[in-house]
Amino acid sequence: SRWAWYADFQAQRPADLPLVVSEFGNWGLPDPATLHEKGGEPWWFETGIAWGEGIVYPHGVEQRFSDCGLAALFPSYAEFARQSQEHMARSLHYEITTMRLQESIAGYVITEFTDVHWECNGLLDMQRHVKAGLAEIFTPINQDDVIALRPLAWSGAPGAHVAVEVQTFGVDGPGTDGVVRWRCGDAGGEVAAPGGCVDVTLPPTAGLHPFQATWTARDGRTVATSQVDLTVAQPDWPATSVRVADDPALAEVLAALGLDITDDAQAPIIARAYTPALRDAVQQGARLVLLLDAGAAQGMALPWGAVVPRTGTPWQGDWATSFAWLRKEGPFAALPGDPLLEMDFAPVMPEAVLVGVPHWATDASWAGLAVGWIHKPVSLLATGPYGRGQIAVTTFRLDADLVAGNVIAQSLLAGLIRKIL
Repeated sequence: SRWAWYADFQAQRPADLPLVVSEFGNWGLPDPATLHEKGGEPWWFETGIAWGEGIVYPHGVEQRFSDCGLAALFPSYAEFARQSQEHMARSLHYEITTMRLQESIAGYVITEFTDVHWECNGLLDMQRHVKAGLAEIFTPINQDDVIALRPLAWSGAPGAHVAVEVQTFGVDGPGTDGVVRWRCGDAGGEVAAPGGCVDVTLPPTAGLHPFQATWTARDGRTVATSQVDLTVAQPDWPATSVRVADDPALAEVLAALGLDITDDAQAPIIARAYTPALRDAVQQGARLVLLLDAGAAQGMALPWGAVVPRTGTPWQGDWATSFAWLRKEGPFAALPGDPLLEMDFAPVMPEAVLVGVPHWATDASWAGLAVGWIHKPVSLLATGPYGRGQIAVTTFRLDADLVAGNVIAQSLLAGLIRKIL
């Protein structure tokens, strides 16, 4: 990583020094209305333009919120900011859990305690307001004694089985005193400290279901608590035949999932490469789902927009945080949760984005990504008419292996097919 300098000083490090992660964090955007000074924006809203291609420039954030389509997904900017901050809290929970599960890591330093001007990865904003979600999500994991929860899968179908790693830790290693009791819906159980891997039967209804755990010492004290959300989704496949143009493995998976795979030229088409033949077919009335990856950047020009790999760009999100969203309505209503994407979407997160979707076509973009103070918005999934036909383009990772066993991938693909019918 270009942000790590360990190797530069390796020769000067005694082998017995404790290993500390000295800087990590995530952005949680503040609400400008809570930062006003003398009736207007604080002076520092006009700073940051020279950093990172301008992605940390605060001024105009509310206008950008509207322009990129986020205003249609949230009732207000204040609500978006609240969800952004809760997203930050869940990210910190995940990262600290990861570090506690690594025996070699002795500690960490969160960047930062408060926001500093445009750099909004603080636990407090510039007016020293505590950010949303920290007390409930972050505080339980930021303790000497913790329960580290790590689902081996963050989503599943109703009634499916998911394994969750449950481990207890104190300041000097695994905690061995007492028992951890856990619950998710009607399922529950206990495991003796320091824990183990538990099998969870997911609830029968779609939604976000909390997996809650409490560590109790032998003397009855509550040592620690923790919680993660598991997503239950039921893919809503349309009752239609589909034609898979260039991916036999995906065709086999879809057939196993119950879809009728056909060679009928009138059926909706799923393809991984955009070709002159597919272009002409859509012009004449065909309906096409196009599943693109970073390699498509070298392929044929799309009807609108272009594929750009995230690697080496601000969209990679390794400095100012990138965040992604999905309109979970209409053809994608089977996907529960708020618009900002969480850990259940990690397996399908794309390595490329769609740039250049015209502003007038904002409604055609069902999923997007932006960085920093809502800069450089791009699409991850766009649909619309082309000639006499319909086309849906996405860079979400929907390969055969993922579609075979991941309900988020299945629900996305089912929604894409529904959208072009």
